[in-house]
Amino acid sequence: MVAYSKDKKYMLNSQYPGICFGFSIDHLDPGYDVKMFYSDTVFIEEQQNMPYQIDLAADPFISAPDKKKYNLYINQGFSYVQNWIANAILKVETKKDDAYIDMGLALYPTPKYTADDFALIISSLLPFFLLLVYILPVGKLVERMVSEKESRARESMKIMGMSDVAYYLSWWTYFSIQVTIITIIGMVMMKPAVFPNSDGLMIFLFLWIYGMSLFGFCLLVTPFFSKARSASIFSAMLYFGSNFLTSVVQD
Repeated sequence: MVAYSKDKKYMLNSQYPGICFGFSIDHLDPGYDVKMFYSDTVFIEEQQNMPYQIDLAADPFISAPDKKKYNLYINQGFSYVQNWIANAILKVETKKDDAYIDMGLALYPTPKYTADDFALIISSLLPFFLLLVYILPVGKLVERMVSEKESRARESMKIMGMSDVAYYLSWWTYFSIQVTIITIIGMVMMKPAVFPNSDGLMIFLFLWIYGMSLFGFCLLVTPFFSKARSASIFSAMLYFGSNFLTSVVQD
């Protein structure tokens, strides 16, 4: 930026436009109050001129230096403008035209750490694998419930005195047995290979609770179908497609 503004062609034609920035200075006693107007929007990353100011200066869960924020401060001109303002104030206060503060920038030192991209990779792959694991039980449960409705077996059982609580509890028991078996297999496979430092009980609860939450999804989609075969196919497709909703609604 400094070399660009000192170029002889600076602001002489459209290929070398001028640099415009906004700031305000209030003279306090003692000191100065400087406000700089920079865009830190996170909705349009291309328009972000400095790091999002509401974020913590240091993330306790990240050990590596945040080079993206560092580069924003450097490449978008914030540090240079801050240095120019500081030098202008210094010259006014000292009444010396050659007064100058030399700017130096460096990443904040961090303790020794081992770079591990596992969390980043597993955060995108694990939900997809869980989706594939539970897609069969979801499709089968919806198919069986719609098949029972299609054959009017439920109405026959209700005529004989079966309550709604007993009906849904029986399907919940059927589904929970399937989910528990899948969860045990998943925990046995993931504990030594994927999460060796995690507690096995926590892995089991994580997988089991997620699997059991899908029972509500099955109850939600069942009333919209009257044919068992189509219900099995479309419920599995709907469940699979719901995994991609996060990419639509995220910032």
